[in-house]
Amino acid sequence: MGLLTKDGDLHYYPIGDKHVCSDCFGDEYIKGFIESNAESPKCDFCGKESPEPIAADIDEVIEYIRDCISTEWGNPDDEGVPVENGEYVWPVKDSYELFYDEIELDANLACPPKIGPP
Repeated sequence: MGLLTKDGDLHYYPIGDKHVCSDCFGDEYIKGFIESNAESPKCDFCGKESPEPIAADIDEVIEYIRDCISTEWGNPDDEGVPVENGEYVWPVKDSYELFYDEIELDANLACPPKIGPP
């Protein structure tokens, strides 16, 4: 299951019919989004269960994260990063590097990593 492509844009492949709980994330805003949008009593990633809804649709969570990242990160061509001899003057990261190197997302994990402070 791929989440992103390595083309510099934030794309993802919908996972479909899976739910994730706030315990799978460390970031308070992602936790809040999940808690506000919980619709399932079970997390399909860590297995946590509750009588009340505790998990949100994973595709909605990914979309939320993508939207948040888009407010902080942009295409270097659109952000005015200077180019010399066909190369960016400043360091840039594509979406793959952002997720897998900066956030240290591991696509093989059963549960998403804790993002942000514990």
